[in-house]
Amino acid sequence: IESEEDCLSSADLVVVSTPPDSVPGIIAAAAARGSRAAVVITAGFAELADTRGATLQQARQWMRSGRRVTRSRRGLYLSALRAFLFNTLLGERVASGQWQTVLPGDVCLLQGTRSLFTCERPDAGVSERAQRGDVHPGLPLWGAGASRAGSDRARLQAQVLEPHRAICVFLERQSVAMGWRAARVLADDFCWQFCDDGSLRLDFALGAGSYATALLAELVQYNEGI
Repeated sequence: IESEEDCLSSADLVVVSTPPDSVPGIIAAAAARGSRAAVVITAGFAELADTRGATLQQARQWMRSGRRVTRSRRGLYLSALRAFLFNTLLGERVASGQWQTVLPGDVCLLQGTRSLFTCERPDAGVSERAQRGDVHPGLPLWGAGASRAGSDRARLQAQVLEPHRAICVFLERQSVAMGWRAARVLADDFCWQFCDDGSLRLDFALGAGSYATALLAELVQYNEGI
């Protein structure tokens, strides 16, 4: 698929080969017609793998310049900036070994849903549910609006993001609503098998905002050209 007009009927899988500016619109059009998965062949999404990636740098330049851009590129830049802040907070939790632990004041997300709640004082029941994967500690996707985290947790998160305060203020002024995403992802219905040709087939489902490539990078070791 190279344009939204190509999405004339539903398909289980669509393969998108187009510049990054038009990818969001094409994916939305395909989803509206019933497609459930997509493979994107393009360039320009370096921020997903590297916080120094090209798109994040372009987003920073756009933020400083104030120039007008297309709606799709604006969405791409805002997504890159929010992902950078989210990954900064997640990196701090990983470094402290607490990314799987529900801490006082955390916003928790229920597995497989968009439901969330603030846990001021995690008890044994919450900790057990977190171990089972029923609930996950959440981190903010920065934007306008009050944080749903407890006051102390929100203050600590603000301290971690203080070096990037300009990005926080910019996102708030763009009228992007504060959102929340789980600090970890559990793949549903994970299964695997070796095919007759010796290839390995993996099947799994991920929630919105998760990337199969990120999961595979953690699971699979491979050598190119072999």
